Amino acid sequence: MARGLNQRFLNNGAMNQYFARAQSDTSGIERAHLYGPTYRGLQRIGHEAGAALYAESIALYAHFHDRVEQARAALGIAALPKTEQTDIMSRYYAINDSIESARRAYIRAHIAGLEQEE
Repeated sequence: MARGLNQRFLNNGAMNQYFARAQSDTSGIERAHLYGPTYRGLQRIGHEAGAALYAESIALYAHFHDRVEQARAALGIAALPKTEQTDIMSRYYAINDSIESARRAYIRAHIAGLEQEE
């Protein structure tokens, strides 16, 4: 049951749409230009579990989109066997709050340096 439910989440949007769409809905930036900064950003804020899960999602979706495969190779993310069923969305949902907490904590701890980067 859970596997089918998670597959519906993937097919109904979520990660499937994230990797399938060529541009970000909010910024208009090409998604291919966001994969590396997102991955490195998760590492930078110290959320290794989030970075690992994001890398896994890139490896999973690399089979379906050439730009994702190019990003996977450029980022040095190991390839995974092709699959059309995964529980990755439920694992993302499970850590989403901790990613947001880590992001806020990083900003608070580095606000002075971030202001200088403008």
